[in-house]
Amino acid sequence: MDPALVIIGVSFRSAPVAVREGFWIDESGYAEALAGLLRCEAIDEVAVLSTCNRTEFIVWTSDASQAANSVQRYLAREHNLRLAEWSKFHRHVDDAAMTYLLRLASGLDSLVFGEADITARIEFAYRAGVQVRSIGRCLEAILLKALAAARRVRTETEIVSSLSLTSLAPVELARQLFGDFGKCGLVIFGSGKKSQRIAELLRNAGMTRIEVVSPNRGPGMLKIAVNSADLLLTCLSDTDFALQRNNLAEVTRDRSRQLVIIDTAVPRNVDPAVCELPGVALHNIDQLNEFVLRNAKQQHNLVVQAEKILHREAAGFLRQVASERVNPMVADFRSHLWRVCSEELERLNEEYGPFTEEQHEILNTLAEHVMQRIASSLARSLADPPNASEQETLANFLQGLFQAEAAMGTLAVSAAQGPEQKEHGAPCAASAEQK
Repeated sequence: MDPALVIIGVSFRSAPVAVREGFWIDESGYAEALAGLLRCEAIDEVAVLSTCNRTEFIVWTSDASQAANSVQRYLAREHNLRLAEWSKFHRHVDDAAMTYLLRLASGLDSLVFGEADITARIEFAYRAGVQVRSIGRCLEAILLKALAAARRVRTETEIVSSLSLTSLAPVELARQLFGDFGKCGLVIFGSGKKSQRIAELLRNAGMTRIEVVSPNRGPGMLKIAVNSADLLLTCLSDTDFALQRNNLAEVTRDRSRQLVIIDTAVPRNVDPAVCELPGVALHNIDQLNEFVLRNAKQQHNLVVQAEKILHREAAGFLRQVASERVNPMVADFRSHLWRVCSEELERLNEEYGPFTEEQHEILNTLAEHVMQRIASSLARSLADPPNASEQETLANFLQGLFQAEAAMGTLAVSAAQGPEQKEHGAPCAASAEQK
């Protein structure tokens, strides 16, 4: 069978958080998940993407049907997948999968169109796959193309949103529930950048009574904080319920007014049973999604503009990747060019930077266009040379070029070390301090 790109996943569009959280994979679990998937039949290359709104398995395979079966068996074995849950999963194959991935990377399938968070998560998925070697030439080219397309969309359209769902939606929900933020007391149960970002947004919206409580401070501190709060917002990275019904029952027993809880996490931080407590109203991430979906309807024209860009990016790309599978030299040369471009961009930033985010986008886009033009020209030359002798000459030249650059790199390192270090090695940290 012909090689194909297959994407299998579950998202907010087809499954509630109660289903999605069962297939969520923490960053620390990526390596183990990728290793397990690589052992499955018909999975040649694989990447995993897992966020609060989706879990996606991106697979390069020579048998799309068998690869899908392998993902299903893996989920049944590792995540207790049930048949009813499998019906919530989507599957995209070949060109449809490529289009879906480009839309995903560009934020067009997100609740907040053009959000930067999903692009960053795909970059992390790419790095994780490279680190454990679950990504080969084909999937590497596909993921780099998706990231490049996402940069084009953000650069060439007005879809600009650096706010993630869990930063934006709580503000809108809190505004609807309380109206006057000046009379509302907020406790954020969490730590790290996410909780600080939400606190800053609500403060800018007019809320003045805000307290961030770390879970490390113990249940006693949380009880004291909740007693004076009207709104409790949770954003912990926990796989178990951090707030159980019994704990909150004790905390809220003496309250005379309603406590509204917004659980922004996946997996959820708050036991769903707390909504049974008198005077407690619980909202999870699925309720937050409703606010963003309303705003999404206003973005239709921008989405159409972005999808035209993605259509041009996707056209014929998988056929190109499949052909390069037969001729790995082109893929090697493309990767080599990208490494050179990345090194030069870093050197440029060190010498003339720091650059703004917009300037970075422009320089990256320029580098990618130059790389694609050179690599595409090479691919055509190797695929359809005037004669076999010329093809061999070109191939030998490229191999020599790679070897020459590698040798120059070795000489540069040796020269930097000096004669003493070449003979004896670099001094250890302790001896350097003593000197």
